[in-house]
Amino acid sequence: VEHAELLNPARTPPFDVNQTGEVDEALRWFEYRIWMAAAVAFVALLLAGVWLLGFRISKPLKLMTEGARRFAAGDLDYRLPAIGAREIATLAEALNDMAAQLREQMETIAYQRSIQDAVMLTMEEAVMTLDNQGRITSMNAAAGRLFQVDPLTVAGRGFYEVLRKAALIELVERTAASTMPVQQEVAWYDGDKRVLSAYGSVLRGPGNEKIGLLLVLRDLTRMRQLENVRREFVANASHELRTPITSIKGFVETLLEGGLEDKQNAER
Repeated sequence: VEHAELLNPARTPPFDVNQTGEVDEALRWFEYRIWMAAAVAFVALLLAGVWLLGFRISKPLKLMTEGARRFAAGDLDYRLPAIGAREIATLAEALNDMAAQLREQMETIAYQRSIQDAVMLTMEEAVMTLDNQGRITSMNAAAGRLFQVDPLTVAGRGFYEVLRKAALIELVERTAASTMPVQQEVAWYDGDKRVLSAYGSVLRGPGNEKIGLLLVLRDLTRMRQLENVRREFVANASHELRTPITSIKGFVETLLEGGLEDKQNAER
């Protein structure tokens, strides 16, 4: 009978159905809270990871930005700290190597420029360079003295504006139109006649493109004046010596032709 009662479907169940539903509802609510907590924890961890990653990236990037600005301002002795991720540290080291190479190149350029300036300063020849638009890009001290201008103030000004000399303008035009160097004498009157030996050549860049003109001028005025003085001296000396030399020559011929026999006249 007991077994029959247990197998009887109509028998009242040992647990209340309502209590079972409340338990399931509580389990579902507990599971929901667990999932919500897990989601919140995941979002928090994600945000913390993003912040930490951003901090690790943004700080080195800010340092590299500041370093790049200092490099651009000419502070090539500054060095970036190699911190952060491996890729960022490698980039910082590459920037430091670039700054060191730029430093060496700048020192080399400055050294070569100082040598060039020293050579230009001590040259007796007047040297000028022009760009393709005919503007003066450089002029040494000798050229400034020759043309009576300040080399520092004429840089960037037009050649035709600064030096209004027909002979020089012709030289510039010939040089610009020629594929070979041009050499000629130029002369003009600046109170006195001034004579110069002029050399003009086209300047070309690394790609063989025309980037301007080079003019080298040597003042021959003093040399020509000395040549004229020498020529006049020779002419005057020849004129002044011609008469006595002719007399001496006649006396010598007389002596050689028998005048030695007449001792009295020979002594005279």
